[in-house]
Amino acid sequence: MARLRDVYKGARFYRLTVMGLPFKKYEKNCNFVDVKCDCGNEREVRVTDLGRPHHSISCGCYIKEIHRKLFKEKNPSRKPVICIETGEIFPSAREASKSMGLSNPCVHEAIKRKGKAGGYRWQYCSKERRRIGQ
Repeated sequence: MARLRDVYKGARFYRLTVMGLPFKKYEKNCNFVDVKCDCGNEREVRVTDLGRPHHSISCGCYIKEIHRKLFKEKNPSRKPVICIETGEIFPSAREASKSMGLSNPCVHEAIKRKGKAGGYRWQYCSKERRRIGQ
């Protein structure tokens, strides 16, 4: 937790850089400071929240990065898919849907039902086909 005397212009707390001197918001009865995140966003943060790991690490971009990484690792739809008719391999069902101009879940649903999406049949790639396609 940062103390008021530790907060000065240019001080860094995780991804946040202090841009000015602390000021008081009377409706909240707390000291606030303007900060700039490494990603470029600016916001106001309570001085007491600076330097606290679960409060103000960034403007919100750090949490988004973490969620994006976790989602990619655990998302089963990130498996490569192949269009049986054309032999084209896509990195995911979502990418295949986008490139064919279909709505997002179309290719995934076609694989589950063993049906067609966009007039094509689809399936998830086996490990051998992934190596050949890349």
